[in-house]
Amino acid sequence: MSKSSNQGHLAIALNASNGAPNQIQLLPKGEVNGLDGRRWINSQPEKVVAEFEARNSQPLVIDYEHANHLRKGEPMPAAGWITGLEVRGGEVWGTVEWTKKAINMIAEREYRYLSPVFRHDTSGVIHKIADAGLTNKPNLMMKALNREEISEPECTMDKEMRIALCRQLGLADEASDTAILEAVKAKDGELQTALNKADQPDPQKFVPKADYELVSGKLSTALNKVAELEGAEAEQVVDQAIKDGKITPSSKDYHLAACKTEDGLNSFRKMVEGAPTLIETKPGDKSGDPGGDKIALNKDQSKILASLGIDPANEDVLKDLKASA
Repeated sequence: MSKSSNQGHLAIALNASNGAPNQIQLLPKGEVNGLDGRRWINSQPEKVVAEFEARNSQPLVIDYEHANHLRKGEPMPAAGWITGLEVRGGEVWGTVEWTKKAINMIAEREYRYLSPVFRHDTSGVIHKIADAGLTNKPNLMMKALNREEISEPECTMDKEMRIALCRQLGLADEASDTAILEAVKAKDGELQTALNKADQPDPQKFVPKADYELVSGKLSTALNKVAELEGAEAEQVVDQAIKDGKITPSSKDYHLAACKTEDGLNSFRKMVEGAPTLIETKPGDKSGDPGGDKIALNKDQSKILASLGIDPANEDVLKDLKASA
């Protein structure tokens, strides 16, 4: 499909008896029939006017014999300017400012017709008036324009892309522009709904930061308390082992370190239960306290000292044993 197939032209007779009119009907209501047999539809006149206004109502040129499309690089003086568009009962009318030269030529009937140039989609619906030209042979002029490539690219969707879009939207290949637009709006609504859900997290999976920090703080406090209780329990068990003469006071820190975990504490308890008494203390002594004044020897220790010729009751010997304990 060539670009020129999206452009149409009409021939509108100018009433020369009243001079050059400043109000001209550019598009009739509904079906538009060209002199070359082609047909278009003016079903959206408001859209045609809105497109003009969207370009800040920039005046549309009226030239001679559509020179702006045919004469490349040559002077193309304007015959007038279309300065405004409006809808009248479904028709599109334009307000025109003519040059003095054009007014005289129209008054003298040197030009009898105005040929507006418009853009349309593949279904023939007109959506834009591009410009216009004074002409006397609109049929011949239209044939010439049909062979001329339009310099302004038409932003229309080709057939293959249109079909692909329809299928992506779940529509029939021949869906109308209105159906496509409604489907796009629906998809946009679905996207917005999804974004709103993302802003509202699932309470089953997420909690407010303040609540999390509160629970986390309480958990940390509880864990510290448990650690303190476990530490106190370990120290109590180790101290009792020292009092029972199962370990020496000098090894207390070592055993406390080993009892920091529950498994370590249980292993220590089992070890103490099966361990022999290394140091026997007398009632009234500072049990297991290396600062105590008295220490008692068991029978085996006394026999060993006696076999060595050492008096087990010797205070110096007891002090040495105490220091080495």
